[in-house]
Amino acid sequence: MRRSGPPVHEVVRLGRVALISDQTLTYGARSVRLTPTEFRFARYLARWPGQPVPVADLLEHVWRYPQGTAGGEVVRAHVRNLRAKLRDAGIPPDLIRTHRRAGYSFEPSPGDRRRKS
Repeated sequence: MRRSGPPVHEVVRLGRVALISDQTLTYGARSVRLTPTEFRFARYLARWPGQPVPVADLLEHVWRYPQGTAGGEVVRAHVRNLRAKLRDAGIPPDLIRTHRRAGYSFEPSPGDRRRKS
């Protein structure tokens, strides 16, 4: 009889952040388990690090709502909860950045944003 080895997890790395397919987010030596929706949200934002993703795109691709059927309050509530979870785990909550009227972005190096002169 053949035994299979441990499960192989896909890992997306961005700076100090790793998103692991078992729904874990790590930041350096700290880690936190995400809900399926939180993981889809972080993973979707991670496709375009530092670039704002519109709320309408998030609702369609993360929450799978048809366009125009849900409001931004759904995303805002999840972002608030995710930031609290990150903060509680000792992970910078500003990994998720709000861009007023433009959406949200994933910032793999929070606090290290370059300012335009």
